Amino acid sequence: LTGNAGAAPFTANGSETAPLVNYNANEYWEIGADSASGTVTTFWDDYNSTAIGNVADIKVAHQFGGEWGNEGTIATGTNASGSVTSNVINIWGPFTLGSASATSPLPITISNFNVVKNEVANIIRWQTLTESNNDFFTIQKSADGSNFSNLIDVKSKAINGSANAVLDYNYQDAKPYIGANYYRLLQTTLNGVSKIVSDIKVVSWNEAAQVSIYPNPVSSALHISYNSAAVSNIDLRLYDALGKAIATKSFAANKGINTYSMSMENFVAGNYQLQVADAKGVSTMIKISKQ
Repeated sequence: LTGNAGAAPFTANGSETAPLVNYNANEYWEIGADSASGTVTTFWDDYNSTAIGNVADIKVAHQFGGEWGNEGTIATGTNASGSVTSNVINIWGPFTLGSASATSPLPITISNFNVVKNEVANIIRWQTLTESNNDFFTIQKSADGSNFSNLIDVKSKAINGSANAVLDYNYQDAKPYIGANYYRLLQTTLNGVSKIVSDIKVVSWNEAAQVSIYPNPVSSALHISYNSAAVSNIDLRLYDALGKAIATKSFAANKGINTYSMSMENFVAGNYQLQVADAKGVSTMIKISKQ
């Protein structure tokens, strides 16, 4: 299955007592065999199982009883591809690749990498679901989507570079380019290995499409005016003061001026932010005051 089987503590309760230090949160296999005993063999390649520094580190990771256990045993192959077979087991559930050493951290799992703009800056946000042996992230920026330069290094929030829980990151780029601004994330391990860990996001300044709202402050209906350069699907997302999305709407925009109304009557007085995004991912963030 594609995705994360779920964060859980690493313990010595597997068939090998050495605890894991990380698991592959990009894919897993759900295996159920009733009361049967047997072994599990998992394979890796250089697509979903990058950052293997030593084949001897790789184990079969098994989630059971709310924990990730080490089921062994001896892996064979290269850092780019290979396999590992577990010891004999009789408890089943989710399985994936695990690592027993920070030399092979397995992939850093990035979630919700996003870039939006407010009145003065581009805001880059992302989460990590797992980190292992992580030193820092580098936000890279480009004006054309091909030639990137380093904008800033952001130190890992994980203790000693490793965490098995959600961590939130953000940075505000107060010097956006006129036109398109492309961003991506580079991650560097504690032993100096770097790789790209995100897709590319883009926001633009001074494009033909422009957004305005009225009234602001608002008491009942918020009116949104969107000047679109072409036919497009527009997504609206309203965030509260804590950054939680509390309302989402979508509408089809024609070329030219489009108007849309959103009721604010049921929201308490305070500060909000409205994100307006088109089908290309170009988005704008606008501050709203609710009376």
